[in-house]
Amino acid sequence: MKKLIKKALGVMGYEIIKKTCIDLKSLFFYADLLKQRKIVDIDKLATLAENVPGMINSLNGRFLFILNYFQEIKGDVVEIGSWQGRSTSFLARATNESNNGNFYAIDHFKGNVGKEKFYVMGKEDLSNLESGFWNNME
Repeated sequence: MKKLIKKALGVMGYEIIKKTCIDLKSLFFYADLLKQRKIVDIDKLATLAENVPGMINSLNGRFLFILNYFQEIKGDVVEIGSWQGRSTSFLARATNESNNGNFYAIDHFKGNVGKEKFYVMGKEDLSNLESGFWNNME
């Protein structure tokens, strides 16, 4: 997965490097990036997202975040099918942090026809899916 991410970022013109030691100049550079909100604590975001029910794992969520965050094309991001919001949390945060556009999540909160039993989050009739989604987004 690391090679895939590194290759994808390379195609977009970015390079991932490993620094074994950080000199004072680099430390100030990174501190300045943090102040400008150009570095996001993706591990913290992944930890928060673990509490949100979802159909993707944390690693795939991080990958979605990275692809969205480093996208150079300006424009809105649309997620079709949000269920309880795990992927939504990664995509919405990346869109917000990158200032590349607006984020829209679309879902009818009724599950998939014939597979509704897989979407139950408490109430068998799925009537709490939308409220659960909004609670998770808060």
